[in-house]
Amino acid sequence: MTCDHYLAMLETLPVEELAYGEAREHAAVCHDCNRVTCVVVEREKNLLMAYGHVLPSAASATLAESAMGVARRRRIARLYSIGLGMAAAATVAALVGTRVIRRAAPARGMVQQEFALRCMSARRAAGVVQANIDDRLHTKLVAREPEGVLIVTGTPRTLQQARVALDHFDSMCLVDAPPGQR
Repeated sequence: MTCDHYLAMLETLPVEELAYGEAREHAAVCHDCNRVTCVVVEREKNLLMAYGHVLPSAASATLAESAMGVARRRRIARLYSIGLGMAAAATVAALVGTRVIRRAAPARGMVQQEFALRCMSARRAAGVVQANIDDRLHTKLVAREPEGVLIVTGTPRTLQQARVALDHFDSMCLVDAPPGQR
């Protein structure tokens, strides 16, 4: 047995297993390996004595109670977070639902009218109507560019406001046009 082999065994095996066989014969002959073995044995004794006098910082029952309390609080916190998540989802669903219902509800008293435009584009007319009506939330505007038609869906009051705005602004371009294009 070589010193390297003996020291490798000393690193991995308990010291008691080196007290017999080839390892014991090598330690009896090799002064360096015997000295290292004595140092290791002395350090192990010191550690065992030091750990033997150390008292636990808390009793086992106290630690167990503390761990059970922490586990219970975590379980309750998880239930609270699930409940809060469900409440948040219900709130979002309620908000989305009221938005959809609010937009769909006024369909009962709605009227639709097509306005044939004289000189304004349908997009520009939609912008003019949007700027001049009171009830923008319940009014639907559809601009048909090639035909020069604006379709307005809303309450009768909204349609009246749209008619007044279009009569005013759509007739302005006829005033500015040259005499042959009126």
